[in-house]
Amino acid sequence: MAIIVSGVEKSAYTPIEEGTYCALCYGLVDIGYTYSEKFDNVSKKLRVLWELIGAGTETVDGAEVNKVISKEYTASLNAKGNLRKDLRAWRGREFTDEELERFNLNNVLGAPCQIQIIHNTAGNGNTYANIAAIMSLPKGMPKPQETRTFLAWDYSENEIGDAQWNMLPDWIKEAIKASETYQYITANNVGHLRDHQIAEIEETTAFKKWREKNGEFPALEDDGDVPF
Repeated sequence: MAIIVSGVEKSAYTPIEEGTYCALCYGLVDIGYTYSEKFDNVSKKLRVLWELIGAGTETVDGAEVNKVISKEYTASLNAKGNLRKDLRAWRGREFTDEELERFNLNNVLGAPCQIQIIHNTAGNGNTYANIAAIMSLPKGMPKPQETRTFLAWDYSENEIGDAQWNMLPDWIKEAIKASETYQYITANNVGHLRDHQIAEIEETTAFKKWREKNGEFPALEDDGDVPF
């Protein structure tokens, strides 16, 4: 008898086939401020979700809906950032100076596009489908019909545990819970947050509603000078 061991993790995940798909944005999620050990900084992250036409379907709550793909972005329209690059290709035009000052990302919710998907193999040997490019629909191509309920959750407008929160996939909830924003709201854990980031969080609906329902955290006591 032989005892066989392996370092390759098997996954039940079946990646969406490579190719270019017509897609519809059905979800926008504010992940919050996230700390990167690699870059030793905190940046605000968000995730955009699309349903794909022609990539197959799955059953959700008894209904057949299109399969989905998503991508995480840094919440910034910096000229070198992926969000600005993808939005520019998606809309088919550059941003105006006015739009760069304040662009409402909710404008893309329900908007169609084309998405090119390629496969990448991770270190564990599993193959994953990833977005290689996002493009606007060709002129004359009809907008696809949505099969999923639109989903939008952000700290500024929503509560933790509200109806939109309950629609989030568990893996996205876990990403939110791991954020510095969520940890500050629910556990008063400052983490790597700076003063201006904390002040911003404290103005959000999620912060105010959580503290209303769960009470304020006690102020830290000043023990004075420590004798030596």
